[in-house]
Order: sequence, then C-alpha cells, then structure tokens
Amino acid sequence: MKVSSAYTRLLVSDLEACFLFYKDVMEFKVKQEDIENGYAEFSIGNMQT
Repeated sequence: MKVSSAYTRLLVSDLEACFLFYKDVMEFKVKQEDIENGYAEFSIGNMQT
C-alpha cells in the first residue's frame, strides 16, 4: 500500500512572515500568492496537485 499526501494546510497568525520564510529560506516554488485574502500555495518536490 502506497501512502501519499497531496496537501498540507498551515493556519498561522502572520501569513506574510510564514510565506516569506517558505519562499526565501526554504526556497519553495510559489504556485499562488494572495496574502491579502489569506492564501498562498507552493509546489514542493514531487507532490501532485
């Protein structure tokens, strides 16, 4: 049996700081960015969305 994950959702109090951490420090590729409306999505490794 193969177990995989398609999405991980983080609920944070400072989305902008969290977004910049994953974008700049972890160097994840940004798929969608809408900080003003509380949403960001990254492409990470071989996860299929």
